[in-house]
Amino acid sequence: MIKIDFDRDFLRESTGFLSGVDEVGRGCLAGPVVSSCVCLEYEKYKEAESCLVSLAALGVTDSKKLSPKKRQQIIKHFHLTRSELKLDQKFLLWEFNNCSLTAAISSISNTWIDKMNILNASLLSMKNAFEQVYTKNRDGILLVDGNRIPALHHLPIIVKPVVKGDQKSLLIALSSILAKEYRDFLMFQMDAIYPAYNFKNNVGYGTAEHLNQLKQKGRCRIHRQTFKGVIPTDE
Repeated sequence: MIKIDFDRDFLRESTGFLSGVDEVGRGCLAGPVVSSCVCLEYEKYKEAESCLVSLAALGVTDSKKLSPKKRQQIIKHFHLTRSELKLDQKFLLWEFNNCSLTAAISSISNTWIDKMNILNASLLSMKNAFEQVYTKNRDGILLVDGNRIPALHHLPIIVKPVVKGDQKSLLIALSSILAKEYRDFLMFQMDAIYPAYNFKNNVGYGTAEHLNQLKQKGRCRIHRQTFKGVIPTDE
């Protein structure tokens, strides 16, 4: 599990914010790429540190290392279920003393992924998620999972790429949990529409079963046509 040390090193002595953003679904053959951003706004260092301690106590870490049951237990602490996670709106996770933890989720569809490529789509989804939680003119830092950062040079903030950030930062890790829970639930819904591909179990990744179904049946409307393994066919 992740300790508070990494995030704590970025906290300021007085008012500011510290955010973390991550994406999920980048390597999938179907569905959108989804990003979430979690923002910790605080008035004093000790208040922010206390929030980080609470996150660590929940067992927040890289979503890929957690079972669905554990991820859902974590978001339940914020009085949320996966079906209540919504796109493109800022929502409050925690609020205590002069400290608040907010989040937002954004996605880029498979159609736009094919038009702009997956890297640009991932960066755009992260940018959109952050802009949902950003309080105008507030000073602070955004931690971005990976080695590339979204285009946010128009804002007076510090943006720092963090390789394997979902294994180092509590805020990035929590973002990954929210994004994955949203996307997995979406793909569960897509399974009812396109049952041949077993999306409820592979959530769009290129499993052997999924690849075999693509060979037999071709793509459906949510497949990424530009991805290797997806065979375009007339519909």
